[in-house]
Amino acid sequence: MDAPPSYTTSSHNQNPPPLPSSVSHQQPTTQSFNAPRSLNFILPSGFGVYSAGTLSSDMVIAHSADASKSSPLFYISVHSGFSSQPSVVLHSQAHEGSPPMATAELHSFSSSIDIDIFLPDGKRFQTKMKKEGTFTVSHYFQAPMSNGGMELFEWKSSSGAEVASLNGRSHGKKLVRSSTGQVVAAWTGPTSGSRKKGKMSFMGGNAGDPRAELGTAWELIAIISHLALAERARRARNSAAAGGGAAGGG
Repeated sequence: MDAPPSYTTSSHNQNPPPLPSSVSHQQPTTQSFNAPRSLNFILPSGFGVYSAGTLSSDMVIAHSADASKSSPLFYISVHSGFSSQPSVVLHSQAHEGSPPMATAELHSFSSSIDIDIFLPDGKRFQTKMKKEGTFTVSHYFQAPMSNGGMELFEWKSSSGAEVASLNGRSHGKKLVRSSTGQVVAAWTGPTSGSRKKGKMSFMGGNAGDPRAELGTAWELIAIISHLALAERARRARNSAAAGGGAAGGG
């Protein structure tokens, strides 16, 4: 197994060292890592995902639409199936050249998604998200817990209170801890606009945040798993639109 990146504390206000322009799925880049926002958390408890403002499908994580332009937190690069890079890369800083915290690889002829996590302590974890069901679909993965155990989690479609609390579209997804049935995160799309792609929030657990118990690896798997699902949905829409255009043009 390749050595994961090494991480050192840095600040958004500091100028990072020169970084490579891309990241290889086989050989992760080794550079610095942004300090956690609070306690041992990497991401805010609630955040938006916005277009990076480029011609690509790249995105950024930020507190708000304005902040996505002036002070984004993390960069998300998206790569086509013809690229040698992973389908979705969550970078450790607010620019594409920074090393990965998490990657997801989509497959053309399989519904499974390969997930790779690079932890701040230098450890690396790999898992696979799989699809279950036909009419009622869920996507499930295993994640390591801070206590050393493993647990199963599922992304499920929802119009419940957790999704409604995000003040976006009425229908979204919730992440359920299978052992307890507890909703630990939720995602919804925006009601309008083209730059905002969605909003996610961690919820439940001690003091309203499950990450205190579930740990950093789970936190990263939670976000990259849904980014991967969103990218798969985007590709499906584009494919359907292309097919419809071809049929209409005929």
